[in-house]
Amino acid sequence: RNINEEGFYMGLRFRPNRRINLAVYGDRFSFPWLRFRADAPSDGYEYLARLSYQPSRNILLFFQAREESKARNVTLPERGMSLVDQGLRRNFIFNIEYGNRENLQLRSRVQWSTYELGSSLTGGMTLVQDLNWQWKKWRLSTRYALFDTDDFDNRQFVFERNVLYAFAIPAYFGRGIRTYAMVQYKADKKTSLWFRWARTRFTDRDRIGSGLEIIEGKLRNDLTAQIIRSF
Repeated sequence: RNINEEGFYMGLRFRPNRRINLAVYGDRFSFPWLRFRADAPSDGYEYLARLSYQPSRNILLFFQAREESKARNVTLPERGMSLVDQGLRRNFIFNIEYGNRENLQLRSRVQWSTYELGSSLTGGMTLVQDLNWQWKKWRLSTRYALFDTDDFDNRQFVFERNVLYAFAIPAYFGRGIRTYAMVQYKADKKTSLWFRWARTRFTDRDRIGSGLEIIEGKLRNDLTAQIIRSF
């Protein structure tokens, strides 16, 4: 395809028994021409491995490691010029899910990353605790997360539950606390209601955002409500 990329991808899934599952993939790629943040032809690679273990019906654990090498411009102010160097990003995730899957589920996760470019090495991490509960016509989803990253290159992406047809994978970056709670109520076969409140409290800044989206202060709140009626 005409997308300025050539490469080779291969994936493998191995399941020696019902409790263990190993999934890996490798991707080697090259860019024949310039691209965003790389002012020269470049190449790179990406490798990922995930090992899952389910000791019982109510417990699931997995560990995931990912490494990506991709070119990026590096500015040299002392020489008044820039060059292209390989940036190396590593991401790690340890996740455990437990509880009664029919109406109660708890999920604990720690994920961290490093980014190396030239002589600079930065890092970031987040700790996440989810609690999801369902009872009759009600469903509750909650999260409490702590995050601490050195820069935007180490932002942490964690999927969040949202109202129907909405998609949420916010980037946790900087230093702070992220929480959200969402309540869903199925009034009848044709009517469903959602209400979601998400809050981010930063501890490393007194102003959030830029331009017309600046928020003076450390807190950002997002409210979402949705009603669906089928006819």
